[in-house]
Amino acid sequence: MPDLFTALNWLAAGTSFVAAFCWFVASLTKIPPFPDVGLDSGSWVFEPVRSALRAASRRNAVAAAFSGLAALLYAVALLCAPSDVSHAVEQRPVPYSAMP
Repeated sequence: MPDLFTALNWLAAGTSFVAAFCWFVASLTKIPPFPDVGLDSGSWVFEPVRSALRAASRRNAVAAAFSGLAALLYAVALLCAPSDVSHAVEQRPVPYSAMP
């Protein structure tokens, strides 16, 4: 069974991919061309542009929330990191001939 540190890292990585996918989807939002506006135009002329921008904004907000969650998970994972990581990296003395 994976420890908490590993599980949090995997959750954070998955959340990061979800955020990236959400931003990709947000970037595909089609914004219609800006309408020709005359003196007799009403606010209804801008509704297609306004609704497309609103949808893109919501998608960007969801992506930002997933990105923030990933950062939070990584921070908690760092707090849960084992204090003794010497088992992960073998430390050998550097030979004198290899020093600059």
